Amino acid sequence: MWPLGLKAKRVTRDQARRTAAKLAIALILPVVVEQQVDVEATGAKEQKTMSKTYAIADLHGRFDLLEMALACIVERGEPPATVVTLGDYVDRGPDSRKIIECLMAGLGRDGWRLICLKGNHEDIMWQTCRRLPDVDWWLTNGGCATLISYGQKEGDQVDVTMVPAAHLDWIERLPLIYVDRHRIFVHAGIDPNCSLDQQDVEDVIWKIYRDDDDGGHGQRHLVHGHHQHAHGPIFKKKRTNLDTFAWYTGRLAIGVFEDAAPGGPIEVLEVHGEPFEKILSRKRSRSPLAAKRHAEKVITVHQSAYALSGHPRALN
Repeated sequence: MWPLGLKAKRVTRDQARRTAAKLAIALILPVVVEQQVDVEATGAKEQKTMSKTYAIADLHGRFDLLEMALACIVERGEPPATVVTLGDYVDRGPDSRKIIECLMAGLGRDGWRLICLKGNHEDIMWQTCRRLPDVDWWLTNGGCATLISYGQKEGDQVDVTMVPAAHLDWIERLPLIYVDRHRIFVHAGIDPNCSLDQQDVEDVIWKIYRDDDDGGHGQRHLVHGHHQHAHGPIFKKKRTNLDTFAWYTGRLAIGVFEDAAPGGPIEVLEVHGEPFEKILSRKRSRSPLAAKRHAEKVITVHQSAYALSGHPRALN
């Protein structure tokens, strides 16, 4: 086991895949369907006339941004409404545990519904804690910060049992796709040539779209995160990428979708927290050595994310 805070050797996604295959890990494709595939159906038309869906992409341990986003949504929106979180709640930022606990608790408001999807970082976390024989893959991609949020101390031997079983059970049950009348919500992407119940799990949580790919699936617009763009969101004809590199920049975008209308967002809300460098600076003023080690770890993780899977941004 690696001491927490030391640099683990880099483990690529392909290497981890081979390990998982040896363990005969079964992958399933949970899909939450709001309405049947027939987009001309009118049964839910009256119900959806005034309702909205709010989508939040990659949070990566930034509980402060999640709190601000939910407050902004509740202030601006009216029930009935749906909030969809697009995955990658853990790793890199400081408060992964708080995010999971908040999402597990739900919104607690009448007329509001919360749908949480699984991202590749939740999958890495679950695989590491429940299946994989070592922790290298997770630690090199932000897992150190997650374990610290669960009470691990830097310099201690890594102990994945710090993560409560209830949290891992919740992650295991997360759906991968949410479908409503006009849109599909996923963490990363889909294959437009396959039916929704036949999608490859690797596409759903790992896919990186080319810049010239307009996306979509049939008549439905696609809403996703995963591919970080600090200048985002990215709007294409049939897809919207809401990942604004929020854990690092401190700027989180919230896509607002009219349930009765097709296409992309009718509005994008933004909340602003501190950039991650400022959070590190504040920690440095309290504990220079610990902050230095944390900063080195963040830089290592961030750089490694650009090197995996043969794509400069493949592991986001």
